[in-house]
Amino acid sequence: MPRRPLVVAVALAATSTVAQGLARFGYGLVLPVMREDLGWSYATAGSLSTANAVGYLVGSVGALAVARRLGAVLAFRVTVLAVVLTVAAGALTGDLAVQLVLRFLAGATSAVAFVLAAAVASRLRTADGRSGPFLAVYFAGAGAGIVLSGVFVPLAAAAASSPAEAWRYAWPALAVPAVLLLPVMWWAFRESDLPPAASARDRSALRRISPLVASYTLFGVGYIGYMTFVPDLLRGQGLGDAGIAAFWIALGLASVVVTPLGAPLLRHLPPAAGVAGLLAATAVAGALPVLVGGVGAAWISGIVFGASFLTAITALADAARRVLDPRHWTASLAVLTTGFALGQCLGPVLSGLVSDAGGGLETGLSVSAGVLGVAALVGLLQRTPRTERVGNSAP
Repeated sequence: MPRRPLVVAVALAATSTVAQGLARFGYGLVLPVMREDLGWSYATAGSLSTANAVGYLVGSVGALAVARRLGAVLAFRVTVLAVVLTVAAGALTGDLAVQLVLRFLAGATSAVAFVLAAAVASRLRTADGRSGPFLAVYFAGAGAGIVLSGVFVPLAAAAASSPAEAWRYAWPALAVPAVLLLPVMWWAFRESDLPPAASARDRSALRRISPLVASYTLFGVGYIGYMTFVPDLLRGQGLGDAGIAAFWIALGLASVVVTPLGAPLLRHLPPAAGVAGLLAATAVAGALPVLVGGVGAAWISGIVFGASFLTAITALADAARRVLDPRHWTASLAVLTTGFALGQCLGPVLSGLVSDAGGGLETGLSVSAGVLGVAALVGLLQRTPRTERVGNSAP
């Protein structure tokens, strides 16, 4: 019996849960207690996110090459297992050099697994051949990982008797749900075919989405600063561990719910409008804890940011597909992912350096929100395809 595409999409989303929500975003909850115990500056703490982003960039660029050499299924299984091991290994030492290596490896392996699973999710179709919500469901898996990290990390910290124990318990705690999801991911990823390599014609056609690439790169700079440092900011504003955990869970739940529901609605808007609107929402959400402060602002910020940031990623990817011919989709996703990864390399260190310069995290996160606002403006520059302007729907 053929597998149902929605079931496969949900199972594939476990890869996004592990590779993004747990291995990457979960660090935001571990960071405050690590920084407190190890005496790190904000720039040092941000450097771990940057190391992870550099690894993600390397993994994104090399994912298809690795898959062609090892075979897609073996490459996927090896890298998913490596993600789990590198996350758990974060508990071994507080040595910065070792932590940087572990974060790099976690980023590289999670990128390979994420890209390969995304390639499978993008090829899922409904019975009548439509693309359906499957890619949005896949992206929403990252929100589930944020929720799980908001549950497991505080539980681990509560069992500890000191800050040193708290962060050492937190890393294995992030690995626990990842281990439980391994059979689901391995079941879902049974595809061995790979998209063809991009041709010179594919690459030249990508000039039509230059505004989207620039916007996605700026988005990478801005959003990762928020996801890295907002828990630390809220702690400094007096929000307790339980409150921060609730904030994190609410952010993740908003991502899980809104991302797949919002994707079909975006098709009724021009590509530039959907992208710019969602990026503007992330900018406003990112600025709220700085401009207003307090528990109420924190909750609104988390829910709005969670509802918009993964939906924005879906909108950017879908906008490129609506602007380009189908033969150029693979190349466009590769370029967008590379730009996004480059932005993520810069974002945490930029926020950390600005914060260390004397303004504190409020200033660093203000810069992140400002970059998100610029990303929204750049997104408006994307031209709408002529076929959509005259009323035809995208495939």
